[in-house]
Amino acid sequence: MNNDMSEAKRHIDMSYDFPFRGHGSPIDDLNALKRTIRKGDMPPVKYRIMHWNSKLTESEIREINDWIEKSQEILNEK
Repeated sequence: MNNDMSEAKRHIDMSYDFPFRGHGSPIDDLNALKRTIRKGDMPPVKYRIMHWNSKLTESEIREINDWIEKSQEILNEK
């Protein structure tokens, strides 16, 4: 699990203030996150195998997508 978390932080590190650090621009990283959610790849399969009830609910997906859209709007205003 620690390895997976380290790998994830190499892509998008939300440990710091907004906009967070990533391997692309914040908007590109948000788009990548949106695609990951849409494909159903969050949380990763390896995690879901060990935590059967960890799949995101429709409500959580909406919440994440709303956060992504609002974050993109903020970034586009700058």
